[in-house]
Amino acid sequence: MQLKQLRYFITVADCGSINKAAEKLFTSQSNVSKVIKAFEKKANVELFNRNSKGVRLTDKGYEIYDYAKRVLENVDIIESISCEKSSKKLNISCHQNYVISKVLCNYYEQYKEENIKIHFLEENVEQIIDNVKNYVSEFGIVYILSNQKCCFTHNLNHKNLEFHILDTQKLCIYVGKNNPLYNKESITIKEVLNLKFVQLTRDFFSLEQYLENFDIYKNINKKSFSNIITTNSNYIMNSLIKNTDICKFGFNFKNKDYETLNIKAIDIIDCSDEVCIGYVTRKNESLSNKSINFIKILKSEICK
Repeated sequence: MQLKQLRYFITVADCGSINKAAEKLFTSQSNVSKVIKAFEKKANVELFNRNSKGVRLTDKGYEIYDYAKRVLENVDIIESISCEKSSKKLNISCHQNYVISKVLCNYYEQYKEENIKIHFLEENVEQIIDNVKNYVSEFGIVYILSNQKCCFTHNLNHKNLEFHILDTQKLCIYVGKNNPLYNKESITIKEVLNLKFVQLTRDFFSLEQYLENFDIYKNINKKSFSNIITTNSNYIMNSLIKNTDICKFGFNFKNKDYETLNIKAIDIIDCSDEVCIGYVTRKNESLSNKSINFIKILKSEICK
């Protein structure tokens, strides 16, 4: 079976006439008939009902038409890829986070003239690890609690990956105007008691997963934590913080987008817990210049 036969078959079916198909294919009517008959012989099935008005697909012809159409579409895609000039690609996996979105925008503005294709995925930590391991992403941006670092790096070692820390920041909470703590610049662990929280969908290395190992968790009302709202939507999370008294844990960074939402970070002054922000790579593999440039912008943003 040849691609030529598929193209002639599709053209005849679309035109409903061998004569019209021949004109469209810039060939003779007899040549089109010859190719179609050879295709029918190869497929061992009659593809068209022929009459004085033209041709019409048989039941088997309709069935084969759909498959032939898909084959030709995929061939066109393959040909377009092979003819396409080599382009630069940046593949990243990351936590849902406003600061990363800002970094992506800054990166695009700086390098948009270089025609870089960007593939950006928001995932949980476990999926980020898998994406880097399986070459879906060149690197993955994560933030984990400092007391998770040993377990995290041990897990990465087994997958021939490594973690590079860019910065370490204190744990804080984010609140909106409807939260009674909104006007404070800092609070104590005692003031965190009985607050209600929202969090992104949990995974093994999520911020919330290991709070029970921290001093802060030991002092928080467990009934309050049993009523946590969990979501995989950053939009839902920020809407809840903005419009209700619900808050979330995080690390403090300057973000004008949060300011427009009237969401602010409040330091926990007697909390020694820290968040490690960094990126995961495959061992013994150098990052591309595209990735290095992105990480430089990320570091400058989170280390302000």
